[in-house]
This record gives sequence, C-alpha cells and structure tokens, in this order.
Amino acid sequence: MMRMIPSKLLFWYINLPIRHKLLVWFVPLILTTVAITGFISYQIAAKQVFSKIDQNQDNLLKKSIDQFDLIAQDVNDFTNYLFLSSSVQDYLSSNSPNTNLRQQMNESLSKILVTRPNIHSLIVYDINSLNPFEQPLTINQGKISAESYEFFRHTIIYDKAKKQDGDSIWYLANSENSLFIGDNQFKLLNVRMIKNIYDLNPEGFVVTGINEKFLRKKYMSLEDPETEMLVMNNDGQILTATNQDWVGSYYFDIPPFQTSKHVIEEMPRKYTTDDWIISHDQSLLTEWRVVIIQSKKTVLLELNQIRLITVIAIILCFIGGSIVSWFAAFRLTSPLKKLIRSMRKLENGDFSQSVKFVGNDEIGQLGQGYDNMVHRIKKLIDDVYFSKIQQREAELKTLQAQINPHFLYNTLNTICWTAQRKGEPEIANMAYALSSVFRLSLNNGKDSITIRQEIELVKNYLYIQEQRFKPKLTYEIDIVPEVLDIEIPKLLIQPFIENAILHGIEPNNESGYIKVQISHHHDTCLIEVTDNGVGMNEKTVLELNRSLKSYQFNSTNEKQDRSYAILNIKERLKLLYDEQATLTFHSVKGRGTRVELRLPLEK
Repeated sequence: MMRMIPSKLLFWYINLPIRHKLLVWFVPLILTTVAITGFISYQIAAKQVFSKIDQNQDNLLKKSIDQFDLIAQDVNDFTNYLFLSSSVQDYLSSNSPNTNLRQQMNESLSKILVTRPNIHSLIVYDINSLNPFEQPLTINQGKISAESYEFFRHTIIYDKAKKQDGDSIWYLANSENSLFIGDNQFKLLNVRMIKNIYDLNPEGFVVTGINEKFLRKKYMSLEDPETEMLVMNNDGQILTATNQDWVGSYYFDIPPFQTSKHVIEEMPRKYTTDDWIISHDQSLLTEWRVVIIQSKKTVLLELNQIRLITVIAIILCFIGGSIVSWFAAFRLTSPLKKLIRSMRKLENGDFSQSVKFVGNDEIGQLGQGYDNMVHRIKKLIDDVYFSKIQQREAELKTLQAQINPHFLYNTLNTICWTAQRKGEPEIANMAYALSSVFRLSLNNGKDSITIRQEIELVKNYLYIQEQRFKPKLTYEIDIVPEVLDIEIPKLLIQPFIENAILHGIEPNNESGYIKVQISHHHDTCLIEVTDNGVGMNEKTVLELNRSLKSYQFNSTNEKQDRSYAILNIKERLKLLYDEQATLTFHSVKGRGTRVELRLPLEK
C-alpha cells in the first residue's frame, strides 16, 4: 500500500499541466520563505524594540541625573555664596540684635533667590542668637514662618548636619518633620553648617528648600503614560516621582519593587520582573538614584502589533506570491499552448502558420525555429507545385510559340486596308490606332519606353476614345521638346487617362476634356494629367494619397480597379526610382481631377 501511494502521486504529478507543476513547486517555496522571513523579522523587531527601550531609558537616566545635578550644584553654589558672604558673616557673628542688618539681609537674599528659580525657601539659623526661640531669618513663598533654632537643634537633621562639619545634607521634609510652620507640601531640603571664615567656628545653619511638586512637574514629565520615574536617596526613600502617591514612601513599598529581593546597594542597573522593566543609575554628586520603570505590558502590546503585522504580511505575501506564480506560469505556458495549436493546424495542412514569439529567450528561439521550419516546408511544397505548373506552362508556350506574333499586326493591317478600300476611313484609322497601341505596349518585350513613344501610344488611345465618345471628349497634349527622349516605364501615363475617362468623364453628362502636360523643372520631369470630370471629395483624396504612401488600398472601395492600377504604377516607380518619384492626386468635387507625377532625371 505504501508503495502504491508514491506511484499514484508520481503519476498524478506527471500528468499535471506545466502551469500546475510550477505552482506545486513555487507556492510551498514562497510560503516557507515568507514564513521564515516573518519569523526572523519578528525576532529582529523584538530585539530592536528592547534595544530602543534600553537606549531611551539610558538617555532619560542621563538627562534626569544631569538635571538634578544642576539643581544640587545650584544649591551648593548658593550656600557657598552665603558661606563666603561678608554680610552673612556679619549677621551671624553679631551678638546683639540688629534689626536693620536683618532687614538688609532679607532684602538682599530675596533678590538673589529671584535669580534662582529652583530654590523656593531659605532659613538662616544663628547659633549665637541670644534668644534661641526667636523667629529665624526666613524667606519663603507665601506667608509661612519657620521653626525656631531651639526646635531645629533637637531634630535628627541638626545632628546629621553637625556631623557633616560644613558639608551639606539632603532630606525630604513633610508635614511631620518640616521646618516650615503651616507648610504641608513635600520639600526637598538642603542643610549646611556655616562657619566663621576666620576661625572656622560654627556660626549657624542654612536651610534651602525646593518644592517637590515643582521638581515633579518641571523635570519628571514623560511622554509615555505607562512609564514611571522616581528619585530616591541611599536610604531608599523616594524624594520625588511621576506618581505623586509614591513620594515619601520607600522603594520596597511600591508595586514595582514589592516582589524584588534586591537591596538598594545590590540592585542591578537593569533588570526585569513579571510586569516591569527597570533601569537605574546613581548621581556622583548627590548619590541619588534615578529609576525608570516601564510597564512590560506596553512593550508586549507593541510586539503583538508587530506580530500581527508580520502575520498579515505573510498572508499578503502568500496571496501575492501565488498570483505572481500563476501569472508567471501563465506567461511561460501561454506561448507553448499557442505553439501546440499552431502545430495541430499545421498537421491539418495549414502551412500559413506563424507563432511570432516576442523575445530572444529559449521560447522565443523555439518559436523562431518553428516559423523557419514552417516557411521552409511551405517553400519546398510550393517549389514542387510550381515546378509542375512551370512544366505545364512550358508545354503551353511551346504551342503558343508556333503562332507568329505578327499575325495580329497583319490582321489589324488587313482590317485597315479593307476599310479604306470600302470607303470607311474612320474604321481604318481606329484599327491603325489600335495596332499602334498594341505595338507600343509590347515594345518588343522591353520595360522602358521614351516619352515620345509613350505620347504616341497616348495619342492613339485618345483617338480611339474620342471616336467612342464623339463629340463628348476632347483632349490636349502639351510637351516641352527637352523631355521627348527621356526613358520612362512603359504604360505610365495611359492608365491615368483611362481612369480619367472611366471615373471622371464617363459618369459626367457634360463634355469631357483631358489635358496631358509634361514639363522640365531642374532635375525633375513633371507629368500632369488633368480632367474636368466629376472629381472626388476631400476625404477620398486624403485616403487615396495616404494609401499611396502606405501601399495599402481598401478592397471594398467601389473604385478598386483604379486603385489597383495606381498601386501597380506606384510599385513600379518605387522599384525604379526608390523614394525619389512622387505621385499625388488633387481633386475638387464636381470640378475635376489632376494627377501630378514627378520623376527624377537620370542619364
């Protein structure tokens, strides 16, 4: 049974048309190629998406750290200024209250804070103040006072700032540990001890405050709503964040880190959880850690869109590939089918077959070889057929050769002599004219004739026609002597005169007139035949002249005899003069026709 299946498949495949065989090969190949390409594209796209996320997070981390470092540096520069300011030193070193000096300090520092938009609050504590419970020098947005030095001295912040011995510390103040009375907003405070510049003894403390809300709105606005950013200190407390609910909390209390087992010192720079992609970096200036948290769902959604697009692309490529394969197979097999049909007609005896394939590929060469073969077979058959005809014609010519060609001339002369003897000069003249026409048209077997001889033939022909249409037909012949000895093809002018009589004058009820005029212009002989017959309309003249250029005449034309005679003349002119001879018709309906023939003069 297993052996029969391959045999049946092979038999089925062998009997398939070539078009279907091509589809059997190419469609699975296209499908496999597109599927592999789609899979690789998805992998590359996923890699690029994650690489883009890493790059964006790195850029955002660097930008954020630079911004917060600038803020911290600005605060440090400001406190350094206060540390070195002589007015501040004088204020802190004064043991007695000085209302004017305090007022000057307040105005001076308020002006300085206007130029530093990042700093919103300022407290200057005087260690040497005689009254530690008095209101310290305070500059703040709004009418908010500060806690006294005695209150500040009993805080943990005071102990930490004192241990730093002149270096600043940062901490996040809320309503519970804020030094500003009545201010419930989060503030990022910088506390620094100020020493005497001469003996470096402590003189006081400077507390500068930055509103957390200001930092969040100005420096932590992100374009992606699914991305979160936070800044935390070394204790893990969140100083500011895009999610204001996280501010003041510790990092292990917020959702992205609740499942994390990393302590802050051992936290990897980049890592992922089930729901989050987390990157962080630490500032060398403040030791704050800036953390970027991005939802994994957003990334997967983007990848799912890429996957969907990839699947759609696979389907479209499969459909398009199938159509292209079918079209290519059709283009390949269509000439072969045409060749088969032509061969079947050739088998039935139709030797006019010709496939005429376009192109020089293998199929084009096959078609050209087939056309040449059919042409040679037809030529061989025609040669055999015409050889038999020629044999019969040779036998007929043998019989005809026995008849003396002068018999016709002698007969016409006998008719002419008999008519004259019986007193019939008109009959004698017509017989003589006919004899001359016959003699000149034969011209002893020559194809060319002088214009003198052609005009003699024309005169005899016109004489016969004049007798026929008498008195309806008159004619005139005007020739310059220089052209009489020029040789032209015989019977070149007479057909135009015959056409003028048959198609121009005979249908007309009025008297007919024909003029033959031959002149010499430079290197050209101009022959004109003019009649006053019925003429032709403009459309017929245009078609006739166009037919002369293309050598094609409408066989359904009622004047096809005239067309064939004109075409015969045109073909003879082309053989003798190539394109140097021209033939043109001019006619007006009801007024006649003029034929203009120009021949080049050659020695």
